[in-house]
Amino acid sequence: MNGQSRRTSRPGQEHGAALLIMLVIMVVGALYFVVGQSQTARVRVERDAITAAALAQAKEALIGYAITYSDTHPGEVFGYFPCPDTNGDGISQSPCGSTGQAVVGLLPYATLGVPVLRDADGECLWYAVSGAYKNLPKTVPMNWDTQGQFQINDKNGNPIVTPNNPTNVDDSGGAAVVVFAVGGPLATQSRSNSANPCGRQGTGYSAYIDSINPALPSTASTVIVQMGDSGSSTNNDRLMWITPKEVWNHIIARTNFADNIYQVFGSGGMIANALGDLAVLPGPKQLPPTPSNPSPPDSIAVGNMLFGFLDPCQIPVDGYVSPPPPPHYGCPPSHLAGLAPPHLDPNDAYLHNWLEQAFYVVCADQTQCLPCDDDSHPHPHPPSHPHLHTGVLIFSGRDLSASPRTSTLQLGRNEANRNGTAAQQAAFATSINRYLEGNNASNYLSGTSSLTYSSAAPSPWPSSDVVLCLDPH
Repeated sequence: MNGQSRRTSRPGQEHGAALLIMLVIMVVGALYFVVGQSQTARVRVERDAITAAALAQAKEALIGYAITYSDTHPGEVFGYFPCPDTNGDGISQSPCGSTGQAVVGLLPYATLGVPVLRDADGECLWYAVSGAYKNLPKTVPMNWDTQGQFQINDKNGNPIVTPNNPTNVDDSGGAAVVVFAVGGPLATQSRSNSANPCGRQGTGYSAYIDSINPALPSTASTVIVQMGDSGSSTNNDRLMWITPKEVWNHIIARTNFADNIYQVFGSGGMIANALGDLAVLPGPKQLPPTPSNPSPPDSIAVGNMLFGFLDPCQIPVDGYVSPPPPPHYGCPPSHLAGLAPPHLDPNDAYLHNWLEQAFYVVCADQTQCLPCDDDSHPHPHPPSHPHLHTGVLIFSGRDLSASPRTSTLQLGRNEANRNGTAAQQAAFATSINRYLEGNNASNYLSGTSSLTYSSAAPSPWPSSDVVLCLDPH
């Protein structure tokens, strides 16, 4: 030996160094993974925000279109949405489908007055509209009880919004329209380009939209649309929808909406003037006329009173008196066939779309047997000496829940249920109490007129009844 000590490694030290190196590698790898995941999450949040902003802008534009429809389309009522765009130029193509059919296509951004709206994948937004809410061909009635056609399910298939649902969990009337951010194509989808601003045609929606059942166009009362997830390999659709309740919450806030209703149903309005020209008030129908039942049976007298609904075909145009036979609003009932309104009067569309909200009572012998006070009587008589009239029309107002009344409630009003089975009578009572208030409901349900029909109902407009006292010429 040369006297210099030889340094040797101990096995334990080598093993410790290896563990330290492995630990460092693991930490670096973990940090890389965490940073990568964080960046991926951030990118996804940013992409979702782009899509959400496009959907929000579409919603605002669509609501604006519906709540100004009567302004932009004179002689029409509020509430309609445009037909979809089917060629990618952003313009609504009308008419779309047949009467009552829900249809789908691209969002008509140009018609809505907004720039082309795209999701984070650069795809233009798609759009489906219920048959009852599209602007052509129209259905009747269009009012605050008109149900949407779409049921919206969450990612797990659970209903969120459902048409004709009477529960307090979801009583919004389904979805009137649905807007889709379709994202990139799934493995099963093939998309082709087109020479237009969207780069797509508004047809062949199955290459874009992942879940609609049944297929559109459809007249089914319920069309199910399921939400997806932007990262899903089976359904990556992001949705926005508008319910009837949302639409009408905006419409009733407009002062000219109430004005239009009073011009038809108030004292001195269209109906009062038209029926005042007649020698005899027409008798009520058991149900309001509908496209599927345009001529309901006449009501049967309860004592000296007839209860039911006024047929628009029995309302003469103001200023014409028989003989000769005068023209009548909606005869032939073009509105019931989904055709354009005849516009015999600026308020004609309001008459046809809202008359089914009005209950009608007439003295069977055409005497003045009905106690009634409306706004034509500035000083109502005391209950012991009421004003007596031959007829009463009661515009029922919006349901107290502010939700569209279901088809079950609407059918329950059938005057034939008054003397039907116990179940029919119960349905009748339930329905009347969801339409009328105070004395008006009590009189109507009892089949008597012991109380004065009056607009002085417990609730404020728009839920309060509007009463019109009627007398023939």
